[in-house]
Amino acid sequence: MPEFQRVRRLFALLPLSALIGCIHRPPLTPYTGVWVLSASRTGDDVNNTHPIMAMQMRVLHRKLQGELVRPSHYTEEADGSFNQLELPLKTSVIDGERFNHPLLDIRLKQANNAEYIRIMLIDNDHLVMGGFPGSVPPWRFERVQQLPKLDLFKDRERANLTQPKK
Repeated sequence: MPEFQRVRRLFALLPLSALIGCIHRPPLTPYTGVWVLSASRTGDDVNNTHPIMAMQMRVLHRKLQGELVRPSHYTEEADGSFNQLELPLKTSVIDGERFNHPLLDIRLKQANNAEYIRIMLIDNDHLVMGGFPGSVPPWRFERVQQLPKLDLFKDRERANLTQPKK
């Protein structure tokens, strides 16, 4: 086969492969915005929720970018409750994603450590992150208009919180 025909076939296949890639990869813009994970305190304050994690994402150069702010230490129970949330708050940088059909894995970087955590949109205003099926439920984030103040530490004691049931 002449070289010209091989090159021509290659260029004919490139648009097809690009189209297939676009069809299967979800758009990133629905993930952009401000997201909050809220939980209610155990004990007397079970009806009031408090933001315990906040995430902000945007698309930059065709990649998800942003930040996830969360307590530096927490214990998560099998029922989705959080115990022993402690200061200081830590910020992880969201630096890209990889498609893992039907989910996205976002890359979280902090200092010399990087990890991928799965996220999935439930609807326009809710997404879930992480979780271990059968062991620990995923974190359920809600879209908000602006970043909230993470005020659960106003008493400077360890906080025991549980995710609201939806």
